[in-house]
Amino acid sequence: MIIAVDFDGILCDNEFPEIGKPHYEMIAAVREAIDCGHEVILWTSRVDERLSEAVVWCADRGLRFTSINDNAPSNKQKYEHLYPNGTRKVYADIYIDDHNLFFIRANFVLKSEYFNKPALAAAEQLRRVINEKG
Repeated sequence: MIIAVDFDGILCDNEFPEIGKPHYEMIAAVREAIDCGHEVILWTSRVDERLSEAVVWCADRGLRFTSINDNAPSNKQKYEHLYPNGTRKVYADIYIDDHNLFFIRANFVLKSEYFNKPALAAAEQLRRVINEKG
């Protein structure tokens, strides 16, 4: 499975351009996905120095991504005959982003410890998917 994970607001508090406090539950869930052999992409709007800082921050927490703002190797190989120069859009089976409609809606309807904490909800949801898909 290919999983694209946003940085600001998911792996850490959204304090852009600075790096916010870590979301440890989400970091652990992403590490579990990587350890299970899923292709995990760091998918962020950060570029240049800010992107490099985020990649180092992630590596310091044990997150080594298959790709960074690029398609997973398996997807590139599968479609290179159709798109020899790649595509602009990063493909994933699952996109984890704090601007996802699920999270926006969750801020209004969830009445639990996850209320207004999209990274915690995403960590739980990611673990569920990993367990179902193997």
